[in-house]
This record gives sequence, structure tokens and C-alpha cells, in this order.
Amino acid sequence: MNINIRGIKDAGDIGKERIILTVSADDNIGKYIIFNTRQIGEKLISSRVKHTIWLPDYEVHAGDLIVVYTKKSQKYIKEKSNTDETKTVFIYWGESNPIWNTVDAAVALIKIDEFKTKDIITY
Repeated sequence: MNINIRGIKDAGDIGKERIILTVSADDNIGKYIIFNTRQIGEKLISSRVKHTIWLPDYEVHAGDLIVVYTKKSQKYIKEKSNTDETKTVFIYWGESNPIWNTVDAAVALIKIDEFKTKDIITY
């Protein structure tokens, strides 16, 4: 995977709570989903998902930073240029309350290379 989890910052404070991701190689973040779940062992997480965000289609490059805030914002995605010619991408999950505020909170990042969908039509 070209996107890596650096950590969760300011858990429990809806104004600041965020996940920090780093980019190790060029990619589109629209191939990634973040899950909020809980840790159930030293290296195990629960398969029960509490909150999910499928990141938007957006090109990132090696060295870029992605900051996913839990809170709401007027814009879903923002970008800032850094002095070292990388960028920081800010994404807003849109939640009203903190989601990383438990002792066993765990973040899972999954890359999806392929998926299928089907509209459900009722007659």
C-alpha cells in the first residue's frame, strides 16, 4: 500500500480529532477506505465496524500528507501546498461527535483495487 497510518491525534476532541496518513508513492486515495473499529488483542482488531469513510478520488504523490478530521466542514476536501513542494490534503469525515474516544479504538486502512456494485431496483 502506498498510504500509511501515522496515527490518531487529539482523540476525543471533536474540534481537533484527526487521523494522519502519509503517502509513500503516487496513488489515488479513492482506492482507500478507513474503518473505525476496536482493538481486541495485541495485533488483532474487531471485524465489527463502527464508522467508515471511503476517501474521495484524489491524486496524491510521494511525500504528501493526508489529514482526515472527524468533524464537519463547509468543504469535504481541502489542499495546502507545503514549502518542500509536497501538499497536505485535508478531508472532513462529517461526524458531530468524536469517534476515537475509547481506550480500545483502532483505525484500519484498506486498499480496494477492484469492486462491483449493483443498484437495487424494487418493482
